Amino acid sequence: SENKENCFGDSFHVLLAMNQDSIERHAPNVESGGAVIFNSDKVSCDASLLRENVSMVPLSFKELTADMGKLLPIMQNTMILGSLLYLANLDFKTLEQVLTDIFKAKGKEIIDQNINVARAGYETTLERFHEAKIQKDWSFTRIGKPFYSGNAAMALGAVAGGLKFYAAY
Repeated sequence: SENKENCFGDSFHVLLAMNQDSIERHAPNVESGGAVIFNSDKVSCDASLLRENVSMVPLSFKELTADMGKLLPIMQNTMILGSLLYLANLDFKTLEQVLTDIFKAKGKEIIDQNINVARAGYETTLERFHEAKIQKDWSFTRIGKPFYSGNAAMALGAVAGGLKFYAAY
């Protein structure tokens, strides 16, 4: 955002559901005009859970990646992320760069697999679920920001908050 965000609010427009529990807990809270994206191989969504004008975007990881060889199951996240990029009208090239940066230590094969899986989610959503596109104008500063994993963000927050010592088993 070009503006400082102090609170993301109590509502949301897109649910990226990675498991059935997420659907059951959170799908009823997706705002009208939003979408629920999920891997239909593992998760299902009953339309009666959704508010009016909320789109379901069921993507089959097995179907969309059948010709890509052996892939890690966690790559379903990347497929769902590709779908989100289309729905949010965001640039796929940016995702390619982020995936390249994240997986550079794992090599070109892993980078290419993730980009191809994301592209499958993006293109399938374009072809089958284009009516679910979220009508939002985005404004970006194009100033690079740090990108952290959840673990790194928690650790930095703890240190910034004054944590002096942490031990775990």
